[in-house]
Amino acid sequence: MMRGVLRQKLVALSTVGFVLGFTPVTSFAGDFCALLNSFHLVGKGVSIPNKGACKVFGAISPDIPGWIGTGSICTSSDNTTVLFNVADQYNAASTDSLNGTFTKSTGLGSGNECGAPSGSSNFCGTFTVTVQKCSPSSVPIPAEIASPSAGSRALLTDR
Repeated sequence: MMRGVLRQKLVALSTVGFVLGFTPVTSFAGDFCALLNSFHLVGKGVSIPNKGACKVFGAISPDIPGWIGTGSICTSSDNTTVLFNVADQYNAASTDSLNGTFTKSTGLGSGNECGAPSGSSNFCGTFTVTVQKCSPSSVPIPAEIASPSAGSRALLTDR
C-alpha cells in the first residue's frame, strides 16, 4: 500500500514538473551574460552547452552601443569547465579577441584580451570572468552605432 501511494506522488510530482516547464538552467530561453572585469558580454540566444559540446553565437554589450562580435562557447568533456572566445573589430577595423574560461559550478574564471589596432601597438591583457543572470533574460540590442575613441582602446584592460 505504501509503495502505491509513494509511486502516485512521484508520478504526480513529475507531471507537475512537466506541466510547469521545469528544465535545466542551460536550456532556458534567453541570453548568456557574463561580466568581464567591468565589461558586460551578452551572448544572444545561447546557453551553456552540454558536456563535450560547443555552440556559436552573436555577442553584444550594453556598455558600448552598437558593439557586436561573434563567438564560440564549449563545455569540457568532463563537464567542469566552460571555454569561450569572441572576436570583434572594435579597434578601428583591427582584430580584437576575448578568450577565457570559467568553472561551470561557480561561474568564476579568467581570460585574455588581445588586439592589433590599426596604426597602434598590439596589446594583450587579462580579465576576470563572472557569469551573471541576464536581466532581462533577453537583453535588447541597442540601435546606436559604436564609436571607438582613436581606435586603440582595449575593451577590458583599459577600463
